[in-house]
Amino acid sequence: MGVEGMGRTLKNRNDYWFKFYAARWWSSKDVISMSLAERGVYITLITAYYIFPEISGDLQALTKLLQIDRRTLVKWLHKFTDLAKVDPKSKKLLLPKCNQFMDLEMANNQSDYIERKKERIERKEEVGAANLTRARQQEAGAAKGFFDRLRKEQGGPELMDKLGVK
Repeated sequence: MGVEGMGRTLKNRNDYWFKFYAARWWSSKDVISMSLAERGVYITLITAYYIFPEISGDLQALTKLLQIDRRTLVKWLHKFTDLAKVDPKSKKLLLPKCNQFMDLEMANNQSDYIERKKERIERKEEVGAANLTRARQQEAGAAKGFFDRLRKEQGGPELMDKLGVK
């Protein structure tokens, strides 16, 4: 069962999520000034914006997508013009605060990704160096064992001295 919206069915509801900082929401001057119904419109816009990054700014399409009464939506859009805008060129709905947050999250995720990648590389280098040291020790041990057997089997220390093996 999928989620329907904007003529598309989303196959997995769990694929569409966003961070929600309850303390920021609760303390936001914009949200504090809203009625409960206005908060409902805003959070509905935000969730739709995360699911459908390119929402039409057309009122008819928007009211259908959000399942909100047209008058309620128009009233909200006029009252909170700094929270939701329609791009004059693309005619798409913009939520500037969401865009800022998404950009910040993307930058944080990229820097986190880079840091984790560096850590993995350093760990691989450390493991690689440890494995190399272990391999060299094993080779040295094997060589020593070989020469010890050779000493016993082939004539003792005198032969090894002649060969220059210590």
